[in-house]
Amino acid sequence: MFYNMAEVQIIKLAVWNLEGLDNSSRDALLGSISWLTDKYKRTEDKEYLIKAVWHIYAYIELGFPHSDVEQEYQLALIGLNMEDDDWLFGFLQNIKKIPLTRIGISGVLGRWNPKLHSMPIQEAVTDIMQKVSDKKYGKYLYHSGKEIARDKDSALWESTFRLCVSKNGSILQDLNKSKYYMFMEKK
Repeated sequence: MFYNMAEVQIIKLAVWNLEGLDNSSRDALLGSISWLTDKYKRTEDKEYLIKAVWHIYAYIELGFPHSDVEQEYQLALIGLNMEDDDWLFGFLQNIKKIPLTRIGISGVLGRWNPKLHSMPIQEAVTDIMQKVSDKKYGKYLYHSGKEIARDKDSALWESTFRLCVSKNGSILQDLNKSKYYMFMEKK
């Protein structure tokens, strides 16, 4: 696993200090990620790529969109022989744990538009519970509200959630708020 909580926190603290100097933490992180991945491409030293991964984690944890660092993310997956699930589960220490119950899932989904949605909220809750319980590996999208952005094959709605079920566990991601939730399954 390439997630290092101490390193990621140090990076976040460093860029927060930049904000006080009228510099953009977003720009600083993007510049660092770019420099580290370029250095990796030239030297093939994986230490640069590992440091780039820490910067990408910090970037995402600060709430910036994952799509901004998609190329670097793909390079890290290939260069470090990571699976997509390995990457996602690097966030385990910072993921809020919720019970695999109707109330737990409904609380995360929040208000659901009664007309504009991928499925009614009760069906979405049931679907999430079944996929997690039955360990139906894959990624599933749930949404509610108006479409606010579209890019070729993907879209973002007012409330957009991605469920990732894998052998490592299950995570529900709030794409609009860059928040992650892990299910606590009953034993």
